[in-house]
Amino acid sequence: MSVRSLTLAPIAAAILLALAAPAAHAEDSRRLDRVQVTATREAEPVIDIPASVTIITDEEMRARGATDLRSALALVAGVEISPGGDGGPAGSVPAFWGLREFDAFLLVVDGVPYGGAYNPQLTTIDLVDVERIEVMRGAAPVMYGATSFVGVIHVIHYKPGQAPGRARISYGSFGTVGAQGTASIGSESLPQSISFNGERRQYDDDDAEVSRGHVLYRTEADLWSGHGSFDFDATVVRQSPLSPSPRAGRVLDPTVPIDANHNPQDAALDEDRFQAVGRFGKEIGWGDWNTTFSFTRTNGDFRRGFLAEDYADNEDVNANGFAQDRELTDVYFDTNIVQKPSDDLTLTYGVDWLYGKAELQNELFEYFVPLDGSVRPISQQLEVLDEPEGENERNFLGAYLQGEWHVNDSFDILAGLRLNHTSEDQEGEEDTPTGPVAASDERTKTKLGGVIGASWHVWRDGADGVTLYA
Repeated sequence: MSVRSLTLAPIAAAILLALAAPAAHAEDSRRLDRVQVTATREAEPVIDIPASVTIITDEEMRARGATDLRSALALVAGVEISPGGDGGPAGSVPAFWGLREFDAFLLVVDGVPYGGAYNPQLTTIDLVDVERIEVMRGAAPVMYGATSFVGVIHVIHYKPGQAPGRARISYGSFGTVGAQGTASIGSESLPQSISFNGERRQYDDDDAEVSRGHVLYRTEADLWSGHGSFDFDATVVRQSPLSPSPRAGRVLDPTVPIDANHNPQDAALDEDRFQAVGRFGKEIGWGDWNTTFSFTRTNGDFRRGFLAEDYADNEDVNANGFAQDRELTDVYFDTNIVQKPSDDLTLTYGVDWLYGKAELQNELFEYFVPLDGSVRPISQQLEVLDEPEGENERNFLGAYLQGEWHVNDSFDILAGLRLNHTSEDQEGEEDTPTGPVAASDERTKTKLGGVIGASWHVWRDGADGVTLYA
């Protein structure tokens, strides 16, 4: 099945059971769609920020029936998300201003980079219990540093105890089924929320399937004269992948059927992701102090194959495959102080650290598959040609300072500096004339970056207005 035909599996029926939220919640939603935290880490009206920020509320996503990033951000200017891609049928490929690169944008969930020091983990993202999504087009060099240079997608969940109670059951074509729900539990002194989502998506290609299970638990409480919170997030994804359609020049190869699957029979893209996040905030003598710590572990088991470059000319071996065990460890730490020397000036300064470690064990093999995919081998029965291993470590350490100055009712200035220190160590194998040998490489870089912007409110009338910014 090609990526394009993935859109031909619509949900045919759905049963929605929802508990109505109080009227005050609706009013809060209307206020929140004018307030952002992505550009400043503090709640600020979008109209005061010299940046292109769009906010999609829970109410808007429900009205459009949005269940994933592609449908949730479908109406955001300058952002395009295509389903599928190298991540499998559960994945997607976002593009900001036409730049379609995984590492060009930053995906953030509740203030924590989702995917850590590596690519955004788009296959495990879940929108159940999401209060709003903030999309910032353009770089965020001060608050997020080197990991974002074309934009930020920030997914924000309801606070513990504020999640509206909902349940939903869905059924679709090709045997697609799903169930999800959210609930606020606990007490006034210890608010808690829990959400779950389970689904199985099947397609007109019998070889393609996605099964997903997700649970998110959140709680918060007063702690040490301040306020603390804790999140636990667990996701399990099982995928049977599709194959890309090869091209002959500028068109698809007519000798290869569009929906042909050239993966081995036992192909899979399986991921288990577990994350724990702790936060603590306290008012101190010179401002508000906030700290976030996150630890994430993702285990991946991947097994797939692709047609070789000379697939049309080789009758013995025309495909290359691999099996990979991948273990990712991500750590994120941020501590900052928000200070208000005056009613018109806000300073935010702090340090953060983003760490990632990837451990890879691979098996490489070759095989033959008819171009129509009618007979596919079992990879575990094939001869293993090579077993390369690799390890990669990345550190992003930064110190930042950002100021917001509301000069008057019509003019605002946002400026900041950040010192980035990045390092990467990699170990693996390198091909030589006598065969592969162990090899390693490392890189370290320290760089100063920053931003300055201004916005001018030409006209304002309540929630409406015209703002020019640079």
